[in-house]
Amino acid sequence: MSDDASQGEQLVKILQKITDSHEQWKEKWGPNLRITVGKGNPLRDFGIEKIHDIEVEASWDTSILHEDGTETKIEGGRYTVTPIPSEELEEDWWTS
Repeated sequence: MSDDASQGEQLVKILQKITDSHEQWKEKWGPNLRITVGKGNPLRDFGIEKIHDIEVEASWDTSILHEDGTETKIEGGRYTVTPIPSEELEEDWWTS
């Protein structure tokens, strides 16, 4: 199997997980969410910017360090979902 085929399969799995979970995330955190993806994640590699009105932020890192000292892996098929901070919502520079 080629890398494109395996990445395509991984993309389908990620999109299915997001489709299955996005309503729960929005109930928990509100409508303004961001999915952060890292190196090797097909959402980043295929240039996907929005899914179910959730912004996709591409990072070249393989993990995110949080203020409390914990770390979330975001490489490959992994990603993290977080609310967009209100101070970013007030600025229109990132929205179209």
